[in-house]
Amino acid sequence: MSTIISRELLEKAVRLHGHLGPFLVLGLKMSLLAKKILGRKPSRCEIATISRKPYLCAVDGIKVVIGNAVTAKEDDGLSAKFSAEGKEIVFRAKKNLVKKYAEGPWKKCEEYAHEVMKSDDEWLFMQNVGRVVRTKSVDWTVSRTQASRIFRVDISPIPARTDKN
Repeated sequence: MSTIISRELLEKAVRLHGHLGPFLVLGLKMSLLAKKILGRKPSRCEIATISRKPYLCAVDGIKVVIGNAVTAKEDDGLSAKFSAEGKEIVFRAKKNLVKKYAEGPWKKCEEYAHEVMKSDDEWLFMQNVGRVVRTKSVDWTVSRTQASRIFRVDISPIPARTDKN
């Protein structure tokens, strides 16, 4: 399955970000996929990636879909955890693609962006990383069958906090 990015959304992202590139499109695809699986627009996202361009370009792609509720932390790859009403899902871009797009020449930036747009989600994102969790007070609205068509998912309750903080 390939998440479709509308022309209108892509143009909005390019206006916000300033140019078309693969990390911008990865951010768009992750956030649109999260929106589909969670059944609504995520209320927040925590992105984990290398704290410099071009990796941080994914943040702008995510912001176009969910707004400014995005925080970033340092990591050696590219992953994003989206949350909405007690549910969350995590996507991790495949490391070989992250490396290819980060180290590629600037003149291939738009070519790589189009490659990402045309690619199946399973080719872009690692399997067995998508994780949907729920609290006791929130029913999960995506069935296992629906989610497994997109990702292999592990469904588990959010663990109870044991600390007194």
